[in-house]
Formats: sequence, C-alpha cells, structure tokens
Amino acid sequence: MNKIAIMAPTFLPWLGYFDMINKSDVFVYLDNVQFNKRSWQQRNRIPVNEQYFWLTIPVKSKGKYNQLINQVEIDYSKDPFEKIIKILKHNYSRCKYYSEIIEILEKKFKKKILYLSELNILLIQEICKFLKIEGKKFIKSSNLNISSKKGQLLFDITQMLNGNIYISADGSGIFFNNQNPFKDTSIVLKYHNYDHPKYKQKSKKFIEYCSIVDLLFNEGIKSRKHFKNYEI
Repeated sequence: MNKIAIMAPTFLPWLGYFDMINKSDVFVYLDNVQFNKRSWQQRNRIPVNEQYFWLTIPVKSKGKYNQLINQVEIDYSKDPFEKIIKILKHNYSRCKYYSEIIEILEKKFKKKILYLSELNILLIQEICKFLKIEGKKFIKSSNLNISSKKGQLLFDITQMLNGNIYISADGSGIFFNNQNPFKDTSIVLKYHNYDHPKYKQKSKKFIEYCSIVDLLFNEGIKSRKHFKNYEI
C-alpha cells in the first residue's frame, strides 16, 4: 500500500499533524493554495496559565490578498522570533527538555528564511528528525504542476503519486460533502481521527490541541510514544 497525506505547511503544528506524517508513506506539503491570514499557517498556540496563548509570525500582506502560501514573506521588521523565544523561555525554561528543544528552534529562526512556508517546512522536517519519524517521502504540491481545486486537487495529487490510500485530516471532510472524487475509484479515502493523548504538562488542567513544542519541552524524545500503535 502507498499511503498519501496532504496538508498545508503550518507553523509548529500540533502532535496529530506529526502522527499523520508517521502514518503516511508520502507526505505532501500543500503550498500552492490560497494563504489564509491568521490561520495555522502563521500561528499556533501553547498553554499559559491554563489558557491558550498564540505564537504568531507577522507576514507581509498589504496589497497581497490573493497570494499563495508559498508566496508569503515573513515580516522581520518586528523581530518576531526574538519575541517568540522570550515567551517560550518564560513558559518552559524549567522544563526538563528546555535546552534541547530551544536550541533546535533558535537555530532555524536565526536562518532568517524569507518565505513562511519554507520556514514551516524546515521546522517540521527538523522535528520529524528529532522524533525519528523516518522513511517518509516529502513533496511540495507546487512541484507537481496540478491546477485542480479543493477535493479534486487532493484526489489528483494522490493519483499522480500512485497512492492506494488517501489519509485525510478529520476536519477535511468538508471538501467531500458535495462531491467525492475518491468515490467509485481504486483509491481508498480514510480519515485520520487521531485521539488526543494526555501527556505531562505544566498546566494543572490539561490543555489539548497545542503546538507540538508543548509536548517536546515537557517530554523530549519520549514524545515518540504518542506516534505509535494508532490505526487510521
């Protein structure tokens, strides 16, 4: 079986994103579709004082309403990563794996990568390396020269890559409500449906659906146990 997963390159995504990579054989970064400002593509959240706190990368968006994800430039005039590092230090400096994880992030932030999607992909790849999520093939949709839209685009990418199974994020079912291009084909559509595990966290009340960094700071390499033994 050749399992294909397709997701936009998001900023320090949640652990379910990495579990989806782990379940796939080929993971496609959907980088040539419309950018949505203030979406997961440019921000994510961590728990602070038992509430969500957003980490946001400012981008150049004035007059660029129709730009694609891979066209979005980071706005370095606001020193975004200095602020993000300060927040992470304040929140996680007493965590066991702080030094190890902050070093990984700082090295990537200091590269001052121009495009948001490129930074997101670099961070995702580095975290996969840390978690030993191996043997996966990564592709950018912008390199595939496919011009279809929405659900048809996902089908066409899967078909081009000779996929037998398309792994869809649970929330992506909206693309297939009216027309399901996978229906009556040899490609099986399966939903990820990842059950969010509980892990060691600073908050007294466990806060779900945070950036992967919350898990990494708290559990380090032991975070790997949350990407095993889950069926699609």
